[in-house]
Amino acid sequence: MPETNVRTTPISLATIVFAVALWVIPAATFAQTVSGTMQGTVIDTNGAVLSGVTVTIKIARPDRSVP
Repeated sequence: MPETNVRTTPISLATIVFAVALWVIPAATFAQTVSGTMQGTVIDTNGAVLSGVTVTIKIARPDRSVP
C-alpha cells in the first residue's frame, strides 16, 4: 500500500477562541431587549416637586421603534 503524506496541523488556542467568539457574539446580540424602567422626581424651575405629572419619553432616532 503506498504511503500518503498527510500533514496534520494542530489547532491553536487563538483559532479556538476565534471560533467560539463567532458562535457566542451573535447569540449575545439577539439577547438584547428593548425594555427598562425609569424613575425620578419632576421639579419646576424653583425646585418644587410636581406631583401627578405624566412624562412622555420620545425616541431621538427615527430608525428605532418601541413596541
